[in-house]
Amino acid sequence: IIRHGEELVVAEGGKGGRGNMAFATHKNPAPDYAENGDPGVQRRILVELKVLADVGLIGYPSVGKSTLISVVSNARPKIAEYPFTTLQPNLGMVQVGDQSFVIADLPGLIENAHLGLGLGIRFLKHIERCRVFLHVIDLTREDPYQDYLKINHELRMYDPRLLDRPQLVVLNKIDMPETEEKVTQLKEKISAPMQIISAHQRKDIDKLLYKTLEMLKNAPNIIDEIDEDIKVYQLEPEEKPYIITKTEDGFNLSGDKLKLIFERTDFTKDEAVKRFARQLRSLGVDEELRSLGVKNGDIITIFDYEFEFID
Repeated sequence: IIRHGEELVVAEGGKGGRGNMAFATHKNPAPDYAENGDPGVQRRILVELKVLADVGLIGYPSVGKSTLISVVSNARPKIAEYPFTTLQPNLGMVQVGDQSFVIADLPGLIENAHLGLGLGIRFLKHIERCRVFLHVIDLTREDPYQDYLKINHELRMYDPRLLDRPQLVVLNKIDMPETEEKVTQLKEKISAPMQIISAHQRKDIDKLLYKTLEMLKNAPNIIDEIDEDIKVYQLEPEEKPYIITKTEDGFNLSGDKLKLIFERTDFTKDEAVKRFARQLRSLGVDEELRSLGVKNGDIITIFDYEFEFID
């Protein structure tokens, strides 16, 4: 489901049974039994939510993504100095002048996240619908450039098309000592658009937001690919409506069509039971049982019930 108001039927209800008037006859104009409805489809469904955000914050854990989203929006994520503080995406609405966009603080990536390490796929599935990425880099880490390469590698391994999305590199924690040299090196090695900030001190946050807004204006809309199953219809021979198996006590009856008739029958009503017996005869069950040597008084097991064969 990718559009507002879209519906998807994952488990259909069973066909309703016929009421008693459907079995009315001249002899019995008001029968006291009706037909049970068919059982519905039963499934165990896993539903995954992918966040709908214009901008996604990506980067290693604890590089300042949660601090940044708390500064630029109304989101209030949990912030602490240890990895994986953000366990679920946090959404915030960012107002820039008279314009706005939705930003998502996504759980941090680590190396081999595409294989499920760290929060792995739980993170990566959420970035698929973001039109612009803010790639946050912590200038206090030992090798920020390698961090940049590894995060992009994880995106490529998960879905190469993610690298085609506009990406703004955000160099965070410029307020910390010994970061100027790293900034110079990163500018030489990274050709992507870049913005230097201090989320903690709110330095140059406005510049970051206006750059992001400009990138959003030029970013293409996400086109969702829908897998359309092609159904192939072919004529198949009709299956036998029942299967008879010899047992120690008598005979066992099974089969899909037989089960359908069985489940539609209300066995608390004598007339319904008689109708069930007539349906078995019309299918040829009685005749085949006789050919297999059934005797008067033998037990015929049909799913949950046992019947005595009376010839």
